[in-house]
Amino acid sequence: MTRAALCAALLFIACSQGHLGRQTDSTRVVPPPSPAPPGSPNTAAAMDSGIITPKEIALGDSVFNGRAGEGICATCHGRNGAGTAAAPSLADRSWIHGDGSIGFIKGTVIQGVQHPAQHPLPMPPFEHTLTDRQLQAVAAYVYSLSHK
Repeated sequence: MTRAALCAALLFIACSQGHLGRQTDSTRVVPPPSPAPPGSPNTAAAMDSGIITPKEIALGDSVFNGRAGEGICATCHGRNGAGTAAAPSLADRSWIHGDGSIGFIKGTVIQGVQHPAQHPLPMPPFEHTLTDRQLQAVAAYVYSLSHK
């Protein structure tokens, strides 16, 4: 087995750890959020409007980086969302599978990405791994990384 294949296998196992066996309803599909209609509050204002609070971002940071809950996001996305060969950076404004809105990010954390466009590993769904509060906090943290 080549070194790259071994690394990919280890990352897949690490990224899948923590959610296998916990998902009780794999038939439930959460549709991705649609972009906000013209005239509605935009996501760039979300941090200023109180939708995303510093306390929520701090919890999301802890979950994302594996210090709270069962978050293993940093395993594939890198510490502080910097990106790795396994998964993209979340700390820039470039989004591969959506628009980078808070709703899109939360939907992605809930559903995962089964067929990534540019990276070798699928992202598992975390709907049954994280609590609703943790899901919202991770989404707020990721949003804050890319909307500084």
